[in-house]
Amino acid sequence: MFLRVGAGSAALAMLPLTGCTTGSSLPPIETTGGPTTVTADGVRFEARPNAHALLITNARGDLRTGGVGHAPGKFNYPVGVATLGGLAYIVERGNHRVQVIDASGASVGMIGETELFYPGDIAVTAEQELLVADSRNARVVAFTVDGEMTRELGKGTLSAPSGLAVIDDSILVADPGLHEVLELDRSGAVRRKLGADWVLPWSVATDGERVFVIDGASPVLAVLDRSGRRVETLELDRPASYVSYVDGTLFVS
Repeated sequence: MFLRVGAGSAALAMLPLTGCTTGSSLPPIETTGGPTTVTADGVRFEARPNAHALLITNARGDLRTGGVGHAPGKFNYPVGVATLGGLAYIVERGNHRVQVIDASGASVGMIGETELFYPGDIAVTAEQELLVADSRNARVVAFTVDGEMTRELGKGTLSAPSGLAVIDDSILVADPGLHEVLELDRSGAVRRKLGADWVLPWSVATDGERVFVIDGASPVLAVLDRSGRRVETLELDRPASYVSYVDGTLFVS
């Protein structure tokens, strides 16, 4: 059984953005087909949730891989992507797992198949932990790169964590169930709430100084300072679903 997205699920739908520009203080913004990241050697991985696919771009061009399914190399609604050591870690909401993909598009491992339930995003810590937003289990789960679950964070505090980012020694969590964006310490305790009046805060990213939030119910990209105060709002043509920051560029989809 594969995950289907209803027409009314604004926070999940992939909506095209056009005419997206930045203010003078913002990084350049690139609109993509889904969550995007880039390895240290320049290989770009772009998840395509509605197509159940992954687009890999390197100096030789584009490679599209995947298709809906549960077998290795297939995807079911990939909604998060992170890279570490030249590998991409793809969060599959519908398959309840993280699939590990190399630069050639080959599947080289699975993580969290017995621990995750509708995961939403992934982030990498300075200690090379893989943090996964375990949405339906209302927690963030930490794994080693070998797939060993080491700890859980936010149990009893979080509701439906969807977006993740790491800043300094903190973890940023966009939780549409709570209608909040939280900053957690390494143990999972809440340090502060960021911003206010969120409806469906779905995705969060950071450049180390500012925090960027996509609220799936509003066609804007909110920019917060390190204290959590909103300092800028970028209007988009339509509500978006994902934001990520990589090497000076904001990717929005």
